[in-house]
Amino acid sequence: MNTWHEWLQVLPPEELLQQLTPERADTGRILNLVRRKSGRYKRYLPRRVIALTAALAVLACTAVAAVIFEWDQKLLAFLQPSQTQQEQLQPAGQQVDRKVTQNGVTVEVDQVVGDSYSAYALCRIRYPQKYQNVSRLSFSQLDMRIDMVGYSGGGGLDQVKIDPQSKEAVCLLRMSHDQPIRGQKVTLSIEDITLTMTDPETGKVTEIKTILGRWQLDWTLHYRDVAVGELKLDLPGQIAGNPVRIEDFYYSDFMVRATLRDGKYTEMHPQVPDGSYVDAIKVTMKDGRVLQPRRDYLDSTVIHGGRCAQITVLFTEMIEPGQIASIEIAGQQMPLS
Repeated sequence: MNTWHEWLQVLPPEELLQQLTPERADTGRILNLVRRKSGRYKRYLPRRVIALTAALAVLACTAVAAVIFEWDQKLLAFLQPSQTQQEQLQPAGQQVDRKVTQNGVTVEVDQVVGDSYSAYALCRIRYPQKYQNVSRLSFSQLDMRIDMVGYSGGGGLDQVKIDPQSKEAVCLLRMSHDQPIRGQKVTLSIEDITLTMTDPETGKVTEIKTILGRWQLDWTLHYRDVAVGELKLDLPGQIAGNPVRIEDFYYSDFMVRATLRDGKYTEMHPQVPDGSYVDAIKVTMKDGRVLQPRRDYLDSTVIHGGRCAQITVLFTEMIEPGQIASIEIAGQQMPLS
């Protein structure tokens, strides 16, 4: 019989795993030999076994990472990131896979991608097969709540596309907050889904059906923020003819955010139109384009105590940070990393 040390030097890993279990009669003798050699029991593994184990661990981690987030084609169609953004934003994505079914309707949240202050969620709503030619889907209530007491934030429906063949409505939901949202719990609540059916030839409404119920899902936001990060500043600026101080500045692929402070906000709000806040942020790309702000999110300006305005501006397209030439806030050029 080979000695313990001869086993470790001669046998390949497969044979080692099969033969390292000694006969009962040999167990005590082997343990005594080991104790006399070292004074205590140790477990030794050949370098090949250790290397193989480490390699398998790396492969397993890589495989799990690949499963965690792979862009859904529907999410790509909604957001339309460039190929570079798709690769760079993978750590900023999260596979959620939460669903609830009630009264024949399934609501499922598949994926989330976001930054520190905002995120987009891909939601699928599957309705019964018996409803034909659905052209519109609406709710008596759709609410997204971020569970952070004492702060402003929430979300709602951004876009929706209906596929009558698959009996599915694919929705893009957006959430935002004036405080960092990563690690926080999000609750999506939908009540009473109404399906509008139309004649595909005439376009006339043929039936309206409301499916009563309440569908609720919650999950925790676990993803990485790949943005540069928030920059603390103390720069002078001007908005609507009034001097302000620019306190901080943050930008990502999804939005630009800044905090402006001045005592005159007490008089300025609400007399100053919301558009003045949005127009205070200007993003120019290297090809000369000036990104257009989304006017449907003018309510993203948050006034705190009449003296501080947090402005969050979305644009009609995603922002590719590497292609930004300049970002101007309240007339002041921002430092870009």
